[in-house]
Amino acid sequence: MSCNDFEELLSGYIDGELPEEQKKIIRQRIQSDDAYQENVASLSWVKRETQSLDPPPVSDLQWQKFEQNWQKKTFPRISYLRKAASIIFILSAFFLTMFLNTRLDDPVNSQKISSLLDRFAEADMSLNEQSHDSMNISANIPRYSIDRNIKGISQANLKEKEIDFLVQNGFVVSSKEFTSFLPIYQDNQQRRISSFITVEMAMSGLSHILTRLRLDMEKDVFYHRLQTFTHVLTEQLLSLHYEVPKEFSDSSLRALAFIRVAEVLLNCQEDSNWPEEVLAKITPKVTAELELIYSKENEEKPVEIKTSPIFGYSIDYNKFKKNPSEAKNKKLQRYRQAYAWFARCIFRASEEHISEVRSALLILMASIGGSADGIIIWEEIHRVLTTLYGEPDDPHLLNYLQVARNVFGETLTVDILSQNEKVKSFCRKAARVHLPKIRSEIGLERGLRVFGGPDTGIDSILQQLSYPYTGKRDLPRITPSLVDIAVVMGYQKAIEVAKEKEFFEYKGYEGKVERLHRSLRNDLVEEKSPWQKGGFLGNAWMYEALLQPEGKGYPLFSRSEAWNARKLTTLVCGMLDDDDLINGKPRFVGESSSYFRGTIDPYPEFFNRMATKIRQIENLLQRVDYPTNRGPAKELLHYRQAIEGLAQAAAKILANKNLEEEDHNNLRNFALGWQGEYDSSAVINLSTRFYRNWTHFDEHLYVGTGPIQEIWIAIPVEGELQLARGGIFSLYEFYTVRQVSQEFWQSLKNKPGKVSWSQEYQAKQD
Repeated sequence: MSCNDFEELLSGYIDGELPEEQKKIIRQRIQSDDAYQENVASLSWVKRETQSLDPPPVSDLQWQKFEQNWQKKTFPRISYLRKAASIIFILSAFFLTMFLNTRLDDPVNSQKISSLLDRFAEADMSLNEQSHDSMNISANIPRYSIDRNIKGISQANLKEKEIDFLVQNGFVVSSKEFTSFLPIYQDNQQRRISSFITVEMAMSGLSHILTRLRLDMEKDVFYHRLQTFTHVLTEQLLSLHYEVPKEFSDSSLRALAFIRVAEVLLNCQEDSNWPEEVLAKITPKVTAELELIYSKENEEKPVEIKTSPIFGYSIDYNKFKKNPSEAKNKKLQRYRQAYAWFARCIFRASEEHISEVRSALLILMASIGGSADGIIIWEEIHRVLTTLYGEPDDPHLLNYLQVARNVFGETLTVDILSQNEKVKSFCRKAARVHLPKIRSEIGLERGLRVFGGPDTGIDSILQQLSYPYTGKRDLPRITPSLVDIAVVMGYQKAIEVAKEKEFFEYKGYEGKVERLHRSLRNDLVEEKSPWQKGGFLGNAWMYEALLQPEGKGYPLFSRSEAWNARKLTTLVCGMLDDDDLINGKPRFVGESSSYFRGTIDPYPEFFNRMATKIRQIENLLQRVDYPTNRGPAKELLHYRQAIEGLAQAAAKILANKNLEEEDHNNLRNFALGWQGEYDSSAVINLSTRFYRNWTHFDEHLYVGTGPIQEIWIAIPVEGELQLARGGIFSLYEFYTVRQVSQEFWQSLKNKPGKVSWSQEYQAKQD
């Protein structure tokens, strides 16, 4: 009987399930070995502790907060997410702990590389089942005119010039401001004013829900999964270290130092058994690295780009700055800093840095070692983040796994490190598999980032349309603009604004815009299911529904030049889609009562596409077994149903059909189905999203949202022309050498840098 066979029979022996002949053999072995006696005692304790437990549902088991006693074991949580009952999990964790505390003769996963890749490909296929049915509505609103005596004008309390603007353009954005969207619609209900549901209200609500979903996953799920992933890599890398030939020990020590920093950031370093001789070699560099990450300067101002003690290249340590709004949540802070570490550090794929390539190969081997839990956990985190925020810009573990199979075959062992020609071949192929678009502190360096670098999309647009890519040395375009995003999307109003600001005068600007626009169009055409993509591409597909010019049959207000300027603000705010623009935590319950009458932005296909995007996210959450009874999941379900109702209502209004009571209820529940107060004013530093130029110019580009502005439209409702009120974003763009906090931004009464085109949809005041 082999050692492995004997260990597998221990559980059956404890539970009294073995035949008498096998029991006798087991008893003899136990009596002759003190180590086995300890194992039996531990297993007996586990059985006693779990006999009274009722196996919880899988979803609850997956998402509880990991506070059980078994956390204190040397190797916690490794197979936790894959078990259906507490007893099975605890026994599995025990055996896995016992297994990993011994030296591994073959640390590489017994599963073939192809079987892993096939498994992940099948998961991709399961996400591709979501389809989209476009809404092709013929606009049929009859022509109408507006006079100063329109119904509801007295309730609007507009100034004379605002009334003039309304009569001329069919809408007006007044000087009144609100802290958020909700007070507008609540006031409408109380005063029986017809409500105007805006695109901005819809996209703001979705951003709140997705932000809460992300926070829920990060602090209660990804934090623990990242701990487990880090622990897997630690155990496997330590095992591999003693098999690595001495001439490549620097590669192994670099990988170990890298993962040790991650352990400290996640506060799980005490769970690992680090040999003293290894710690002695890596601690000086690890300590120096952590001093830069935890620098007190980092809490007050950006730390300079400095040389990493572990990697020897430049890293922007401002990326590890703590978010003051999350100061009370230590788990979230630790997760964010550790994830930034995994995402910022690159193992460069070039023959000049061949030692880093070997480090990357060791990390790859560690991720698929043992039972391959490492790469499975990594893939689940990667899939969720990709769906929400877009494809990473750099090669990642799956890319490297594919290249490794092609170069080294189905299995990986430390022997491959000595195969110089194959390692060089791997290096060349890995450098070509996924070319980065976004320049980092060390340029467009190719290589492995464990969780990928920044998302492609607006990051690369901002970079490509600033120096050194746009402009020349004596006339550099130092900072890009929000308008660039809409210019690349091909929105005519944005192009007009860019020309007014003389952006096209910079060398290379026009050519870059044309290439970026063509690339985006090709991606939207070639991608059969763009709604499955996160980040810029998925958002571009959704907001594309707003870009078409409104012609015959559309309401009067939407055919004015001023409306195009309002849409530009809408488009830019939507494309930013940054969590940092979300303040407060209102919850969507999708229920309200009492009187409500209203209308909606005339873009049914936009709301339809938003619903498809939400269904795709729900599909993903099912894929990773996110419980449907958790708050964000219930909110997302309610919100998707509400958005589907909005799409139907918008289609009816555009087709000049009367809304039914059910439609009015849908509009009411959407506008008023929120609980909790929030402030819509927020600010982000866009300079952190692109490489700021060779001079490291200290002027930072900020974008901010201010109070919600009141918008009034005139539209026929059930055959009668009347006013309706809603809310839209106010948008700011400015440059400063100082850091601007959320608290300081919200305290400013006169905020700087309101976008110039916003004047076009507001009446000029004396």
